Amino acid sequence: MEEEISKLLKTNIPLNVSAGNAPDKAIVFVRRLATVDELNLRLNKLYEARIVSYWGSVFGINCANLKEVQQYFEKLYNEKTARSEIEDDSEEAFEEDEVTGVSQLQNWLSLKNKHKGKGYFAVSKFKKSLLSNKPNSFLFSENYLKTLYPNYDVNKIVDADFVKEVNEYIAGDSKRYILEYSGKRRYNSSELLPLCCYVALKRLKNDKYADSLKKIYGIKDKMEDQNYGYTGTFIKKLLSQDSLWNHLSEYGVNIDIDNYDFYQREILKGITEKYLKSSEAVLELMYCYIKHSDKTLCGKILERLFSKTCTHGIRIKKLFENRDLVCKQLLGGDSIEDESSVRTKLKFLDLQQWVMSATGGNKGNEGLIKRFNTPFYPDVIVCTDVLKEGINLHLFCNRIYHYGLAWTPGDLEQRIGRVDRFFSKTHRERAEQTDLPDEQKTKIEINYPYLGKSVDEHQLKQVLKFKLSADPLLDTKKFDQKDIQIDLNEISVDELAKSKPEEEDMTHFPYSGECFWKN
Repeated sequence: MEEEISKLLKTNIPLNVSAGNAPDKAIVFVRRLATVDELNLRLNKLYEARIVSYWGSVFGINCANLKEVQQYFEKLYNEKTARSEIEDDSEEAFEEDEVTGVSQLQNWLSLKNKHKGKGYFAVSKFKKSLLSNKPNSFLFSENYLKTLYPNYDVNKIVDADFVKEVNEYIAGDSKRYILEYSGKRRYNSSELLPLCCYVALKRLKNDKYADSLKKIYGIKDKMEDQNYGYTGTFIKKLLSQDSLWNHLSEYGVNIDIDNYDFYQREILKGITEKYLKSSEAVLELMYCYIKHSDKTLCGKILERLFSKTCTHGIRIKKLFENRDLVCKQLLGGDSIEDESSVRTKLKFLDLQQWVMSATGGNKGNEGLIKRFNTPFYPDVIVCTDVLKEGINLHLFCNRIYHYGLAWTPGDLEQRIGRVDRFFSKTHRERAEQTDLPDEQKTKIEINYPYLGKSVDEHQLKQVLKFKLSADPLLDTKKFDQKDIQIDLNEISVDELAKSKPEEEDMTHFPYSGECFWKN
């Protein structure tokens, strides 16, 4: 089983190979609860080992687990922050950092909270601590003025009246835009940026997106004759800053703001941000901060996230390419009205774990199902038959492993039906593969792991024989089911899986294995 999942893992985490088609996902059905826990642990260790090996090769060190990777990151981080404190210890330097967002990124990456939970596999204390510290940083705050007017000169729009208007809006909700630390006032640039973009879009008569920004960010009405000291220089720097979102289109991610709904755009960004902060992708962010100067940080992060040896960009692209299906699956009929509701509705995405389990009575199954229907983690669900019926798991998955057998053909078909659906990964990809021969098109992969020359093999043969006998009854509505006369000792599992009924009028019906796609 580990060998099979290793093949999937190499596709999903391409380290030193050309970009793959991630994500490839799998559902592993088992029969016993103890097997769920055991397999979950073993498969997560496979993922961890590959990621640890990668970072060990990057730094040229031998790491046994993610904890050691974390410790090495923290060592490099402490060295850099110590240098930064010596070089930039003035109040002016701090304010400049706030404008560019670097100070917020520092706080986000450096805060350490007590490790919670009993994870046997290392999502690591480092990653766990980041899950508990999610202030916005400039990397994830979009500069809407740059998005809509990429070549616009902010000096032409930021005048005395512009500055006065921004300060009046701040007066209407001062606690939101001004943070107090140890009695000192600090700028909350993550909140100020959309406000300044809103005022700029109003000045440019772009009422459509100005109104959308006001609604989704909950910008309150301004108060007259108030001045909080924000200068034109500060606002110009704020409106000139960069972010990931202003460059994704350069890397093949379709985020053209005029092509789809503004609110859906915000949802997709929220999903992506949660993935980057909650998965091991955060190590790429940490690496860039450690290795590169602050002025080039955003560009270096984009290069690493979308390089041919990094899977994270592939996942983000898949999200945007399938945005309608994903948003419908995640939100259903729920509407998103503002930024806070985006965060609330998507809270279940805060947990990004490579392999997860689902059993009866588990209250987290609903969130797990939603996460599985995104391009992000988990890549593998290990479950009992609790997910056998009435569940959609098809958007990015086309692999089923019957690690524990179901005893009737109907139960086997129910399991496979979780991914054999309209608009599934298989359905969408085959619709685009019209020029490929059939054997090269995407297929639903159905696997029956078993231990040869054991009771496992004998049980599997019995199930496949029963399936071969029952399929004509299910597919043709005939009631004269015939017993298949096969000596299980004289036939292999592969031969049984490729068998089909002998009746001439039945040969065109799909059965198991390769026959399904050849006919």
